Amino acid sequence: MSTPRPTEVLLQLRPQQADLPQRLASVTSALSLDQLNWRPGPKQWSILECAAHLVIVNDMYLSEMRKCPVQSPNPAQPYQSNWFGRLVIWIVKTKPDGTPVKRFPAPPSMNVKKSQQAEASNYDHQQLEKLNAQLRELVELTERYAEADWNVRFKGDAPFVKMRLGDGLRITTEHNFRHISQMQRVRNNPAFPG
Repeated sequence: MSTPRPTEVLLQLRPQQADLPQRLASVTSALSLDQLNWRPGPKQWSILECAAHLVIVNDMYLSEMRKCPVQSPNPAQPYQSNWFGRLVIWIVKTKPDGTPVKRFPAPPSMNVKKSQQAEASNYDHQQLEKLNAQLRELVELTERYAEADWNVRFKGDAPFVKMRLGDGLRITTEHNFRHISQMQRVRNNPAFPG
């Protein structure tokens, strides 16, 4: 198996990232706050809970990736995912239609606070505004680091593990796609309020 260069991975990431804001807008446009907070079931997330989860995780990843150096002595060096990066990429991976390959509960530090008994969540449009800003920043960071060494490490979501920049960009892109697809499934639910 050959090791991809950052430019090869960029060819995959750019169209995926460019599509995320449009997908988010198509899912959330013209919905009331009640619709955005509606849950398909007591232990399932609403559209805004999905957005709130993405905001939490994106904040963590984007803030750490921002600290990575832009200049690199070996920018064309092949990018190689480490074991933890491969594991997290596998965890957030989706099928082409956006359904998860595997389902895993969000770790407590990345979970949205909610009452499992409540029928609806209680978030507002600020979650969508923050998420849109983060999606734009993800595109900007990817372009900023296009010529950087993607093997440079940053603090990941486990205190004892360092993530590689390339893994962080891939994970963040795939994770956003996964949960924006989940938002679409909520909206497509036959019981979704009209």
